[in-house]
Amino acid sequence: MKTYQIKTRDGRALHVVEAGDPAVIVHIGTPGAGISYAPHEWS
Repeated sequence: MKTYQIKTRDGRALHVVEAGDPAVIVHIGTPGAGISYAPHEWS
């Protein structure tokens, strides 16, 4: 697992975690949480 931060032009920092294959992009709205949720099926 690889983690790093990307700085935005407006000064924010985006926390990035690279783990597993295939790639999945997850956007979590809670600042600083850094946790993901369990997989689930959409109905």
